[in-house]
Amino acid sequence: VGRLPAPAAVAMAQCLQHLEQFQLGGILSRAHAHLRPFSEAHEMHLSPNTLKQLEVLRNSDTGQERGSLLWLLDRTRSPFGSRLLRRW
Repeated sequence: VGRLPAPAAVAMAQCLQHLEQFQLGGILSRAHAHLRPFSEAHEMHLSPNTLKQLEVLRNSDTGQERGSLLWLLDRTRSPFGSRLLRRW
């Protein structure tokens, strides 16, 4: 935790405090061996089910892009920019 940026260390401390309320504080100590820093050189791959559950590309009510996370974040000014954002 000492090598984490201050905001990340605070977030980890809050998570630990929350987990301890449910007697799950030790879960992070077991998972610690699997934690590794995330850098800009790495990508986060999300499964199709995760994308659906998080409503990243389509909202779950109507199945349309309107109301999705992509729709919310898309502030591009051209169709090309919008397509580029979707590919990312």
